Amino acid sequence: MLVCGAIVIVAGLQWSRGHGIIVVSDVTRAVQQTIKAPIMPFRNGALFVAVDGQLDGDATLQITSNRGRDHRTEVLSGTIQNKTIGGAEEWVDDIVVRFEPGSAKQGHVRIQMACGKNLKRN
Repeated sequence: MLVCGAIVIVAGLQWSRGHGIIVVSDVTRAVQQTIKAPIMPFRNGALFVAVDGQLDGDATLQITSNRGRDHRTEVLSGTIQNKTIGGAEEWVDDIVVRFEPGSAKQGHVRIQMACGKNLKRN
């Protein structure tokens, strides 16, 4: 009985570790978050980054995955609605998402990220 309870706790911890949210209210400062995929069998390996917000200029989103091997840069500007980066076919072990300020001085950005879990199923 104790072993079964321990397995449930570990499974719950591993399932929850694959996602995060960054809320950027000061768009003149860089913000970064790292997340790791849950261990097998609690993941599907997918990379999803979903962005919404409003900027009065531009900024960049730098996405690094697979322990620094894969890099991607996305330019953000104006009204950002449901911008989705990645997909179920992009298998990753971890992701680092970094918001880098550009010419934007005002605005807000919300970044949802998932590593090993499909955001669209939430």
